[in-house]
Parts: sequence; structure tokens; C-alpha cells
Amino acid sequence: MAPDIHLQPQLQGSSNSWISLTGAWHQPLTSRACFSATTTMSIPSIPYLDLLAPEVWLDCWTPCSTRQLRRLSLVCHLFRTLCLPLLFRHQSLDVGQVWSPVDNDGWGDRLDYMERTAIRLERLMDGPRALWVRSWRFSAAPEAHPHTRLLLNIQNRKHFVLLEKLHEQIIATFASTLGLYHNLRSLHLQGVTIDMHTRNTLSSLSNLESLTLACEITARDGDLMKLKSFTIAVTPGASIAVTTEPLRIVSAEHLQNLNIDDRWEMASLLTGFQPRKFPQLVSISLDFLSDEERGIDLGIDLFFEFLQRCPQLESLAIHYVYFTSNDPLPSRLHPNTIPRLGSLTAPLNLIDLFTPNRPVGTVSVKRGYPYDHVAIPSEEAGEYLALLFAGLSLASIPLQFLSIPPISPTPECFAAIVSACPHLTALVIDVTETAAWPPRRGEIACPEEEISDAEDSEGMPRASSVDSSSSAAQYWILTTVLKWIREGSISLPPDLEVFRINLDSDVRPWISGEEEAQARASLIGLCPGLREVQIGPVHNQWKRTGAGWKKVRA
Repeated sequence: MAPDIHLQPQLQGSSNSWISLTGAWHQPLTSRACFSATTTMSIPSIPYLDLLAPEVWLDCWTPCSTRQLRRLSLVCHLFRTLCLPLLFRHQSLDVGQVWSPVDNDGWGDRLDYMERTAIRLERLMDGPRALWVRSWRFSAAPEAHPHTRLLLNIQNRKHFVLLEKLHEQIIATFASTLGLYHNLRSLHLQGVTIDMHTRNTLSSLSNLESLTLACEITARDGDLMKLKSFTIAVTPGASIAVTTEPLRIVSAEHLQNLNIDDRWEMASLLTGFQPRKFPQLVSISLDFLSDEERGIDLGIDLFFEFLQRCPQLESLAIHYVYFTSNDPLPSRLHPNTIPRLGSLTAPLNLIDLFTPNRPVGTVSVKRGYPYDHVAIPSEEAGEYLALLFAGLSLASIPLQFLSIPPISPTPECFAAIVSACPHLTALVIDVTETAAWPPRRGEIACPEEEISDAEDSEGMPRASSVDSSSSAAQYWILTTVLKWIREGSISLPPDLEVFRINLDSDVRPWISGEEEAQARASLIGLCPGLREVQIGPVHNQWKRTGAGWKKVRA
């Protein structure tokens, strides 16, 4: 029975109206929700379906956050019916970080989190909830955690055993119920063993389009999945497993996006693809490209041969490289390979390999090695940019988007950019990069369905990896660039529409709002068509609205 909806004026203290709910359906209300349950008055229900059709309500609510959707679901039975599928469309569970040693005294919190997670996973099977899920992100602990687990075991044997049992129970429940999510479109698995049973379950998900595996894959052959996007990644904290056994898991005929973030699996995956062509593959991303490391052949020749079978490739990203051989790289890539390439992300020494006679209009330059995060000093910046622009000049179209790695810029650098890239519409300059090692510790995110309106989704504490000396250097570079902008000491491409100066979000002190406003006003004088500016961290973006600027909400 659907509840009636009544508007009852608050009699004392305020003229605000309260929405009161009556009827058979009741929902616990938090202190922050402005709902009053009463049966003292009765007026006709609001005819919501006469006002707007359900499809229009859904379109209005789709951008809402989970917390906003929960509040809407309390208004009436109709709104709850429409909101519930939206509340369950994205699911995320991380049970691996309970083994993190960041909080040695938080055993009670860890057990409480795991118990609620187990209950939540079971409840997802009630009614049609599993069919509402469109994306799943499930993270478990990798098998190899000997030192951390031994430490936690010594600290509290009793709680450690309970955590182990809950962890195993949750993984078993997830594996046994995964096949019920028939409408699943996107799946991210971490720390789960892909055995033949799990692989067959994945193949049974006929609507699955995007799959990310940061897992140990023991079932190397079987039915090929018809995916549009496939990512293979390293399981954080797991020991390195190198294998030459081919990995056959994805159908080449349907694949559009391929991301290989596990260097140790690249050769196996590419070998498993042979000799098929990829008629729809438009995007490839590699975390690391090397001819050999630790005496192991990582399949660089396989990669260049693989590119010949990707005639529709438009975007290529290679984040880090390491070569032991002195063989010239151009000899590895046929000049007629990937003729449609338009977007390139690569270190400097690969730019002139992929740009010749290709319509590369978007370029993001990366540093060469994973742990190389020191900004290019100002005395070397000119030579660095000269080599870069020499490679970019080989492309068949003018460059429109350019992102350069951490650099200590000078006015001469900006002048060189204008001279070499006069048609540039977007320029991104990194003041620094956050070091990839040691990684930042994550946090255990409470399940969204478990968070009340009065709670924050806080978990394990984080450990910042930005030191004070790095912060001071970045701040000095940023304020210097802003000073040049305000004084008109630098030049920018006249057609520039997007200008970003990336800075780590943890850097302090920060520039004032007045300095930012002056810089944006000066930039308009340099680039009349400018429509987007970022000065500092990624959440400090501004978009032009007529004569003013509006900050972009994250």
C-alpha cells in the first residue's frame, strides 16, 4: 500500500512546511531530514504523475548524488520506486584494506566494517536489486601479504582470525552471486583469483562491456568475452608473477579500448591475441614499455607487430619506457602503421617515432621513467622543448592540444611554445607530479547505503607524500608564473581556449583569490577566446561565463 502524502504547516517557530508521511510504508528518518511522520491530518495526495512523467523525474535525478537520492526516496512511495534503481546502479566494496597497518588500534572498526559489508552483499540479492546494478567495483586483499598479516596476527590473534573468516566469507559470497548481475555493464575486480569457475561466470554476463582485472589469472584459456573495453592491471601488494603462457580472454572483433597496466602480462596477452586483427580498436594505453627488465623479455617486438593489426587506432598512450637495446626505434614501426593516430601520450624519445605523417593533434608528454618526478630545471627547459617541437613538426596537422611534463618554465619557454604551436587551443603545464612511490595509503570507504545524512565517509587515515621542500618549490614556481601573467611578461597562442597550470593539491601555502582573479583578467587580454583556466590543483578550475568566471564544482 502506497503512503499518502500530506503537507502540514509547522505550527510553532517557523513558517516552513514539513512533508509528513502516512500509510503502510515507513522509513527511519535521520535528524537532518525535514520529514515528520504523522497521521493527524489528511489532505489529497500530490498528483506527481500529472505534473511530470516518470521519465522526466528520472532525467532530473540522474545527476544527483547517492545522499540526495536517499533523501528523495523518503518523500513518497512513487519517488522511492523511481529512486531505488538509481541508488543501486553503482556498487563498490573494498575489503582488502582492512589489512592496512595504518591504525593498529582500530580492530573494532575493522570488524564492524566487515560485518556490515557481509550483510550488505547478502541484501543485494533481495528482490530485483541485483538486476539494478550496472557497475561493480570489488577489491579484496591479494594472496601475498605475509609481513603485514604476520604483524597484525601478533598484535591481536583473536580479531585477526575473525577478520580472516569474514574476508573469506565475503569473497566466497561475491564469487557465488556474481552471475546474478545480468544487467552489469562495467566490472572492476582486484585481488580475486580468476579460476575457471569465475571465468565462466564472467562469460555468462552477456551485457558486460567493460572489464578491469587486477587479479591472478589461473584460467589462461576459455571462451572469449565480447568486451568493448579491457584493462589488465597489477594487484597492489601482490608478488610479481611472470608467465609466458598465452592469455586468451578477450575477443578481438569487438574490442575498442585496451589498457595494459601490468607489464608482466603484456607479452602473454599480445601472444594470445595473435594473429587476429582489431577492426574496432581505437584506443591503447600502456603503463610501461620495455624490451627487457631483470633478464625478462617484455615483448616490445610483439607490441610493434600488434600495432600493425590495429588500422583504426586513434589514441595511443605509453606512460613510461626503458630500453636496453641500441637498435633504432623507427625500424620497429612500419611507416604505414596506425595511419589514423590523432592523440599521443608518450615520453619525449617516442614522439618522433609516432608523429611522422600521422594526424597527431593532441600530445601529452610524459617523463621517461616511473620514479623520475623531478621537474626539468629552467636551464634545460629550452633544449628539452626544442627536441619536443622537432618531433611534433613531423605530424601531418597543426598541434591543438599540448601537455608538457614537470618543468621550471621561463618566459622564453612560453615564447617557444607560441612560435612552434601557433594554432594551439589547449595548453597544460605541470609544475610537478606526485611521486608514484611510495604510494599513498587509501581509505576504507563506507558503503554509501550505510552512511546516514549526518555521517562523513571517513575511513583509515591517509599519509601525505608531499614534503615541505617540494611544496615550497612548487609554490615559488606557481607564484612566479602568475606574476609574469599579471605583468604581461609572457606570450600565449592567440587561439588558446584552455590554459592549465597543474599543481599538487596538498601544496601549501596557497595563492589568494585576488591574485587568481588578476591572472584570469590578464589572460583574457592575451587570449580573447579563453574559456577555461586552472591554476593549481585540479579542483581549482574556472570556466568563463560571459564577462565573468564561474568555479567548476568537483
